[in-house]
Amino acid sequence: MFEIGKRYAIRILENGTEEAITYLIIDAVDGPLIKSGKTIINTHSNAFISATLQG
Repeated sequence: MFEIGKRYAIRILENGTEEAITYLIIDAVDGPLIKSGKTIINTHSNAFISATLQG
């Protein structure tokens, strides 16, 4: 699903109600984990909603 070196807009839900969009360039993908710099997102977490490839 994710391509290394591509930029994505990651939509997350914080505290069950607050939505935030974070822009990340993917450094590595390891199973359900995606890494960008110091940020690691577990796509199996219920906080993860979706990611959209950005230009």
